[in-house]
Amino acid sequence: MASLSAENSNAKSSDQSITLQAEMEGFLMPLPHDRMINARLLDWMGYSSRSLSDIAEMEDEILIASTIRPTWSPTYIQLFKLYWRVGNEDKANEMLRLANMFGPNRIDTMLTSVDYTFTNWLFASQDDRLRASKQLLTISERWKHRSALNQMIQYSSGKQRICNLLKFNRLSVEACK
Repeated sequence: MASLSAENSNAKSSDQSITLQAEMEGFLMPLPHDRMINARLLDWMGYSSRSLSDIAEMEDEILIASTIRPTWSPTYIQLFKLYWRVGNEDKANEMLRLANMFGPNRIDTMLTSVDYTFTNWLFASQDDRLRASKQLLTISERWKHRSALNQMIQYSSGKQRICNLLKFNRLSVEACK
């Protein structure tokens, strides 16, 4: 019975993916933002069906978006997350470097960089540690980003280091209490 339910769920996912592709083809020239939305939908469909089958398609969509708009850092953040999830650390690091180059002041770039650096503190260079520490302190001073910061800290493997730095600087964040 469970197998039949899983097959039915996969069929629904496949149908949704085909419908999504048909919608994308309806655009004369999909913008990078449209491609990123498509990639995120594929990601969520894969998550809901517990499948990694759409990863190549997601990568293609994001790469096309980065080709159309090569200086848009969200594409590199999404590629970083994708490559990190599949274990391609070299490509992931390159994408994070590009995101920091093209969008160093974007909140998603800073949060991703902080999370990655504090999680891999022992292997991070001195420059990366310094940059991530500055980014963390910058984000923590902006009240409008507190909820995103709390969420990142809550799920970060580097939570203890992050909280220690914030405490040392006498900054209080809900996720560290």
